[in-house]
Amino acid sequence: MRQYPHYGTCAIKVLRFARSSSKLSKSRSLEEKDVSTPRNYQESIEQLHQEVEALAEEMRRPAPTIIRVTLLPFSIGAAFALTMFAVIAFALKHV
Repeated sequence: MRQYPHYGTCAIKVLRFARSSSKLSKSRSLEEKDVSTPRNYQESIEQLHQEVEALAEEMRRPAPTIIRVTLLPFSIGAAFALTMFAVIAFALKHV
């Protein structure tokens, strides 16, 4: 089984949402009648379905290639180093 560490955040959001919606339903007393409750549940369920669909779409995407995973951080670091060199050289030239 492949590991997808960046997919965990979306799953955590889905689980937190489900947990918070269940806490809301438990906090209401049984005697309290609210006409909008079924609609709120329906909205919560629809939002949960949308988040699960988004998670499923993320899971369908292929994992980044080894070259991309290796070169991207290197390229960002090289660009930062070049920028810092240019800034320092410019500052020293004008001092």
